[in-house]
Amino acid sequence: MLPDDGATDALNTLIGLDRDRGLLSRNIAAVDLRLADRVSVRLRDGGPAASAPGGAAAPEMPTASTKGNT
Repeated sequence: MLPDDGATDALNTLIGLDRDRGLLSRNIAAVDLRLADRVSVRLRDGGPAASAPGGAAAPEMPTASTKGNT
């Protein structure tokens, strides 16, 4: 899902997440990019929820509550 304004920026965010973290190769049913400060995903039913491609443990994805807490 894309925002009404800033769709290009939202898609660039998605491209970066896929390049850096393999987001689109996961078991995802939908990606919501409507909010500028976060990306929400809905997982498909069945299959591992938190595994990265190849069965490795998924790297931790920063969230609004963990952003900046490094």
